[in-house]
Amino acid sequence: MMIDTPAIKGAPLLHKWQLESFVYWVGQEADEYGVRGLAIQGITGTGKTLVGLICAKKWFEDYPTLARLIIVVPTEALQKQWYNIVSNSRIANVSRQGGGHRYDGFSPIVIVIQNSLKNLIDHSNFKNKQVLFLLDEAHRAAAKGTLSWLKRYRTEQKMQGCIALSSTMERADGGDIME
Repeated sequence: MMIDTPAIKGAPLLHKWQLESFVYWVGQEADEYGVRGLAIQGITGTGKTLVGLICAKKWFEDYPTLARLIIVVPTEALQKQWYNIVSNSRIANVSRQGGGHRYDGFSPIVIVIQNSLKNLIDHSNFKNKQVLFLLDEAHRAAAKGTLSWLKRYRTEQKMQGCIALSSTMERADGGDIME
């Protein structure tokens, strides 16, 4: 079953599971820290990225002036890939942090390599906003250092939404992004 994609220019039709994930995200209640969450596990090429983009688009529709999106990736190659995808989606202006790039300070969307996540926590463009985190290869974000920064964003209420995308949520070292 294929369904029209909500407002992403040039996006393909959605599979039933993608629409169900989106509907779940929209109806999700916030946890004790005020964070709505969604985890999507699927093999490469199944459409996890599209679900993340549709949820991000809805986030920007729900919070037109307050929405911010931080996409956390483990590598420069994924940063470049996401930059091209998000730029073409025309959700909002996009910048990068890490991998030789420095956040421009005003774009509501930033794609950050996970070892540079700490550089954004006190940035004024993310204070008193509605910040959605999208974690690509989420199992890699469960690395000790990255996970501690994500927990800090959450406990300091600098994260209002988090979507985890991965082919597997498991790690050999026992790290758990679902904590």
